[in-house]
Amino acid sequence: MRALRLRYAAVRSSGSPGLDEMEAEFRRAAEAAGFSAEPGPVDLAAVLVLTGGTERKILEVSQGAKLVLLFYHDSYNSLAATSEAASLLQASGISVQLYDFGSARQVLAQAARAAEAVEELKGLKITSFGGPSEWLVYSTGEGDLLGASVEVVPLEDLAKEAEGAEPEQMPGQPSRLEGVSGEQVERALRLASAMRRLSEGPLTVRCFDLLRIYGVTPCLALAALNSKGLIAGCEGDVPSLLTMYILSKLSGRPAWMGNVTPGPAGTLAIAHCTFPLSEASSFELTTHFETDRPVGVRAYVREGLRATLAKYDPRTRTLRAIRAEVALGRPFTRACRTQVAFRVSERALELTLSRPMGAHYAVVFDDVVPGLRAFASLEGLRLEEA
Repeated sequence: MRALRLRYAAVRSSGSPGLDEMEAEFRRAAEAAGFSAEPGPVDLAAVLVLTGGTERKILEVSQGAKLVLLFYHDSYNSLAATSEAASLLQASGISVQLYDFGSARQVLAQAARAAEAVEELKGLKITSFGGPSEWLVYSTGEGDLLGASVEVVPLEDLAKEAEGAEPEQMPGQPSRLEGVSGEQVERALRLASAMRRLSEGPLTVRCFDLLRIYGVTPCLALAALNSKGLIAGCEGDVPSLLTMYILSKLSGRPAWMGNVTPGPAGTLAIAHCTFPLSEASSFELTTHFETDRPVGVRAYVREGLRATLAKYDPRTRTLRAIRAEVALGRPFTRACRTQVAFRVSERALELTLSRPMGAHYAVVFDDVVPGLRAFASLEGLRLEEA
């Protein structure tokens, strides 16, 4: 598999004063992200437009790219030249994204991680313990999985492996146990060890059927694994798991998936019992919401945190990206144990209700919308941004 080729360049038409340091800062950011200045074929081009009169230079260094990131600043007709060249690139069928120079470090880093995610998804092996849950009539994993494949492992194999496993170490300590015992917590953590042994990468599990076989839910196991960098999702929902993978790759942080839930006015809430422990300000271990059986996670999240809600739909090859901020990070309604309400745009609320993408969104506590834009362009996906 050929790695995507990333190139950066800075273009100017004159030696205008004050631009040398800007160019040097751009070079440092690009090289730190993994871009090269070497000429040759390119898949992803990042160009700093320092002055006007550079339109043809922009076209030259962008030739053949799938995606071109153009960075402008507020002087020397930078934006005018950027806009002129971008118009022709777009008319030629090339994806172009414009950013202010002040965002260059963040955008370059996320775009490079998006390119890595595109490469790594080709051949990625997903383990699904038990397959999709029976109520997932849409989110079954049908469609374009971006090169990933799914191997279904029987739940009985997982339960048998867990019986003899050592408990996974839990990241952090709960502030209290409510309705569950230490023995039940240890049994749940044995599941985490078994999942790790039986999978080669991202994993998801048919939760309720496993509860009947093994006696505890996998909620705590999934929360612990996500905290340690192993992407682990619920209900056999492969599209949500893929979205978690992309979000974690872009941010370097654990992702979470949960049910779409009405929140207080002007908010959209996500609720599930599997919140990654390392992302919580504090957490309690309690029972699972729907069954009142052990072990669920009730996490508390600091208000004001930036976040990104997202979902990839393999049936339509659509990627949805929603900028958000935590408005309420504690339980407020009858729903799964961890509940987080997010401030989002009116468009985000409208999209969620008018064009649903299944029961779940994935969440990461970082702004990775620039990375999602880059990922969508490199994969040729339809992007819905709100």
